[in-house]
Amino acid sequence: MKRRAFIGVTAAAGAAALTGCAGEREQAAKSGPVPSAGQLAGMTLEELREEHRYWMLDDFVPLMDKFVADHDLGGFMCTVDRDGTRLSSDKRTWFEGRGIWTYSYLYNKVDPKPRYAEIAGKSVEFISKQNPAGKELMPAEFTKEGKPLGNGPDPIFYGDVFVANGFQEYSKIKGNEGYWDIAKRILLKCMDIYDNRPGYGDIPAGPSRIVRADGAAAGAARDIVIPGVERPRMCGHWMVLLNCAQQMLETRSDPDIELIARRSVEAIMDYHYNP
Repeated sequence: MKRRAFIGVTAAAGAAALTGCAGEREQAAKSGPVPSAGQLAGMTLEELREEHRYWMLDDFVPLMDKFVADHDLGGFMCTVDRDGTRLSSDKRTWFEGRGIWTYSYLYNKVDPKPRYAEIAGKSVEFISKQNPAGKELMPAEFTKEGKPLGNGPDPIFYGDVFVANGFQEYSKIKGNEGYWDIAKRILLKCMDIYDNRPGYGDIPAGPSRIVRADGAAAGAARDIVIPGVERPRMCGHWMVLLNCAQQMLETRSDPDIELIARRSVEAIMDYHYNP
């Protein structure tokens, strides 16, 4: 199958797939039959599904396997060009968590290929050496071999929460059930830091600035600070907490995780949401 331009298809596909039929029926009731009934962007739902299947499983995953996944040391080297040219071999905590989740989900929900579980497992081994369930947040970035870059722990907890999310999905693979409990410890640590650590909000309101050993900046940063506000609450923090918590609750009930989910919904809807 040839690669096809599908910009515009993906932008509305998710919502349109759920609402398009109802909208077409409503339109038909007003003005008669709609010529494109049963289609989105000129494609049937079956064709659209095949479009997305192709880009995910025939294009994206093979590129990840060949150029991004570190099959020797574990983890993901995500700074690559579209043709696979590697611009940096550094690894980020964010993408370790997201990569673990992606490959675990592929194994659990798409196709139980041993290779998917193996790639996820190697990333779990790589990031576990950084003590994700310890009292501190993990560094934001590492060398290919796992040496931390930057000046100590990441000042914001996104990376740790993504790792927790990856661990909870990995725990659904038989034999890995204990990683659900590790994910819980990570989330509780993040909540404790968010609630109680003085100065948590006195950080750049964006990706942290990391400087490599050679003095070069290792990633974009925005030096936007929030002066005079003690531990400001951030909507994005609640969103990633809620995403992880609700997936964990699909596996088992837990009062601590239920509290995190409930707090997240209340924070988003009662404080951040602007009607």
